[in-house]
Amino acid sequence: MRQDAAYFRDRAKHCRELAKTASDRSTIKYLLQMAEDFEEEARRLSAPKGKAAGGIAERFRRLVAATAEVG
Repeated sequence: MRQDAAYFRDRAKHCRELAKTASDRSTIKYLLQMAEDFEEEARRLSAPKGKAAGGIAERFRRLVAATAEVG
C-alpha cells in the first residue's frame, strides 16, 4: 500500500469531492474532517525528519471515538 504524501493528498481531495455530493450535514462534516486529517498526514510525511509528530492513525482513533460519543 502506497503511503507517501501524494497518496494522502489524493485521499484528501477525494474526501472533499465526496463532501460536495453529500446531503447529510454530519456526513459532510465527517468527510471534511477526514480530508483535513489526510492533509495533515501529508504535511507530516513531507516534514523534515525530527519535525513530524503524531499521525493520521491517532487522529482517526480520536475522530472515531468522538463520533461514537455523538451517535
